[in-house]
Amino acid sequence: SYFISPLGNFLCSLGLFIGGIIFSWLYMTSRSIWIPWLAHAMCDVAVFSIAWHLVIGF
Repeated sequence: SYFISPLGNFLCSLGLFIGGIIFSWLYMTSRSIWIPWLAHAMCDVAVFSIAWHLVIGF
């Protein structure tokens, strides 16, 4: 990849894979799309909040 080292690429891919496993497990245990959807939305809020604090700084 052009912008990230091979180790960084591997770590990002591993994190994405683990997240997929967790959301799949939530779906399989609840048999509903709403539980993993809500968990994904909460993770998005957390990630965007961290990015906001890193970029804006307050």
